[in-house]
Amino acid sequence: MLRILNVFLIGLVLASMTVMPPTPPVQAQTNPVLVGTADLPRSRHTKYGELAASWNTNTVHAIAVNGDNRKNDTFYWRKSDSSLTFPEPVDLGDAGGQTDYTGADVATAWHNQNVVVAVWLDQDTDRIYFRRSDDGGQTWGGTRVVHRGGGFPVTPKVGIRSFPGGGLGEVVITWRDPESFYYTICNAQGEECIGRQYLDGDDRAKAYGQAAIAVGPNGALGIAYVTGATVYARIWDATKSGAAALATRETVAAQNGSIDRYFDTTMAIDRDGEIFVAYRRLDRKLETGGADQGDVFFSRRTGFNSWPRSRISNVQSRGTVAVATDPIGNLHFFWVRARDGANEYFYTKRLPDGGFTNNYIGSSPVFIANGMVTGTLSDWSYGHGALEAFVPGGQIMRYYLFRTPGDNCVAQTITIGNALSGTNP
Repeated sequence: MLRILNVFLIGLVLASMTVMPPTPPVQAQTNPVLVGTADLPRSRHTKYGELAASWNTNTVHAIAVNGDNRKNDTFYWRKSDSSLTFPEPVDLGDAGGQTDYTGADVATAWHNQNVVVAVWLDQDTDRIYFRRSDDGGQTWGGTRVVHRGGGFPVTPKVGIRSFPGGGLGEVVITWRDPESFYYTICNAQGEECIGRQYLDGDDRAKAYGQAAIAVGPNGALGIAYVTGATVYARIWDATKSGAAALATRETVAAQNGSIDRYFDTTMAIDRDGEIFVAYRRLDRKLETGGADQGDVFFSRRTGFNSWPRSRISNVQSRGTVAVATDPIGNLHFFWVRARDGANEYFYTKRLPDGGFTNNYIGSSPVFIANGMVTGTLSDWSYGHGALEAFVPGGQIMRYYLFRTPGDNCVAQTITIGNALSGTNP
């Protein structure tokens, strides 16, 4: 009898082992998680700030014009990619004028990421200034004037070409003034500039928003911009020099009457030299000031004047659709939406195999605009977003830190919340 009972019990155990599923292993978090948010110190009346990254040191750079709408300063911040908060800024120089019409930009050299370049606008003198750091933003060289006099320049952008081994090439600066885009080309020190050039040559359709400059490997450089509700790009031609190097225009997304009208573009060039442009489609007439919202798209260049379009999301965007790459070729996207009284921000990542993570959607208690983004890869794959947050007393620069596991991360449990305690993968 005891033997029969033992056989019966063994059968029950085997049956339970067959029926009960095994405990699943801990899975890696593949979708973005918000680590937290932080306001940049001394950020005040901020407009058109920017982010960049030095991948060799996992450093994030931020820049914006700050002040009281007349007496302004160009503030530069830097921090490690895994930390949430920025320390006190460095003042790069005066930026007189109304902050709504000024602007600043920061960028790194692809093959020598200790080289950081910055530009900003002083409307009181109608000058665009340039400075360069050769130690990752810890110290800065002298101030150079890369454009002076005439018109009403706004929103300058900068990029610096570089080559394997760390050699530096030309510095390219672009700006809007006021309804056409211009650019100039200087040497790596911000000197010997060629003077103001029309970005669109003889075709001077009305320009909107900001242009965007991206740099990539082996001296690659491109500019994306919008005129007449069409997104255009100019790609650096290394076989030419001076203004001729950016002479040929390519159409990224063409306006189609009042149906397809495009706005708020940015550009990224990945480690393989592939070029991506992000933008949004307006749902109604552009003459409303660009306030109407539309679907979010990106285009990948597959050849000269060939830019197949893909929809990132139909959740719509107001303002810039920001895109940036990282060391392994991820694309990081960040944009904002203001709809039915709600203010939301969106972050997503396109993986090197072409797949996407889900959108991270967050809400803001205040009105937000003009998103910007950069990406890094260290203990995690980090996405760094920033935007203008309209708080009592004026807009400030607000920062958002996202993360997903990188190639060197192992599976772990992640608790999702407004802010996450630090854990090492």
